[in-house]
Order: sequence, then C-alpha cells, then structure tokens
Amino acid sequence: MKTTLFFALTVILLATAFTPSLTAAHPRPDSGAVAGTSLAGDIDCSGTVNAIDAALVLQVTAGLPASPSCLDSGDVNLDGDIDAVDAALILQFVAGLLLTLGPIDIVGGDEPLFVYTGADVLGGSEVTLADAFRLGKPVVLSFWAGLCPPCRQEMPQFQALYDERQSEFLMLGIDVGRFTGLGSQDDAEDLLEELGITYPTAYVDSGTLLREYNIFGMPGAAFVAADGEVISTSTGHLSADDIIDRVLELIEASN
Repeated sequence: MKTTLFFALTVILLATAFTPSLTAAHPRPDSGAVAGTSLAGDIDCSGTVNAIDAALVLQVTAGLPASPSCLDSGDVNLDGDIDAVDAALILQFVAGLLLTLGPIDIVGGDEPLFVYTGADVLGGSEVTLADAFRLGKPVVLSFWAGLCPPCRQEMPQFQALYDERQSEFLMLGIDVGRFTGLGSQDDAEDLLEELGITYPTAYVDSGTLLREYNIFGMPGAAFVAADGEVISTSTGHLSADDIIDRVLELIEASN
C-alpha cells in the first residue's frame, strides 16, 4: 500500500512539470486558513489548483508528514473525507477534464449513482448526480427500467443521437425499475447488453429523482442545462424527432 502511494506521489509530482495550473471556478470561503480566498482543491493555499495539491492530498491520505495551509480544501467532493478520490478529481480538473471543483447546485445533486456503463465518463463506479455536471455539458436524464417496453424503443434513439453529438451533451440513463415495479438490476443490465447501450447509465437506491424531476410515468426524461436549469421534462415515450428537438433546444439553452 505504502509503495503504491509513494509511486503515485512521484508520478503526480513529475506531472507538475507538464501540466498547467488552473484557477478553481468555485471559491470555498469556509475551507482553510485563508477565509474568503481559499479555492476548492487548493490545499496549499497557493491561489491555483495544480498537481502539487493532488500530491499533498495523497500525503495526507497516507498519513505522511504534511501540513497544508488549507487542509479542508482537499475535500473537493464534500463527502467528509480527504482521500485518493479527491486527488483524482483535482488531477482531472487540472487536465481540463472537469469544468469545476467544489459544490454544484443541481436538483437532486446529492443522489448517489451506481454506474452500469460509462464509469470512465462519469469519473467512477459510484458518483453523485452533481458529478455528472462537472463536465460542463448539458445533461439528458433518461429514466428507464429493464422491463419497460417503451423504454426498449426509446433508448436506441437516445443512443443514436448521443453517438452523433456526445461532444455537445451528456446522456445519462437512470434505472428506476425497482421503484416502478418494472424490473430488477439484472433485468436492467440484460436490456443494456441486448440494446448495445454505451452511453452512461446507472441505478439509484431511492425514488428521489423521480419526485424531484416530476416524472410520473415510464419512460421519463429531464433535459437539464449545464448550469442546472431544467429546460424541459417529459413523461412517456418520445419519438426520434421529439428527442432531437428537445436535445437541440437544450444545447442552444446551454450556449
């Protein structure tokens, strides 16, 4: 374990020579000794977020000697712990893979997502809904289930559009089968495999998102701008033309 952490620290420190520093987009006035100026991820209070901050987070995680000035800023995902996940998020931000660190105000943003497909896009196998918005793209939330016949018709249409325009929006399928009586997680995984779905999908452990996005039937969808504004929602099967129109409206609203 220690060998792995030392190796990771070495790699991160070497990366600083090749990776530019970026200024975090969300100030964290409650994080660290410099009240009002500390940035999420800026654990050394240098005024920028860079790979050195990730290295310091790993040092703290490993219990190695480290006294960063803005220790609380290391908890970038606000889960109460400073750990390797925070270091990874900092590195993704520095590399330009994430738009921001720190809190993001999204309806249902704290809801945990347990990922079926697209963990590489979402940043892990267990994330929150808010994490999906760190990419800085508008998000289509598609609520589906493994034993939902109209979902079976709709999902390939979402896949086709996502294949064409995934640089412009994030597609995120949320399996709510256990809360609608329309299938288990096994049923959901079977449907994903059968349809060849590759866009990010996940299941949730509560029906909170259905209520918060006012989804009253299956399938359902919410079209959410990059800043969290809900542009439109739908209940029931959408045609291919409807999907295209709503996604284009969403992309335009986010520009």
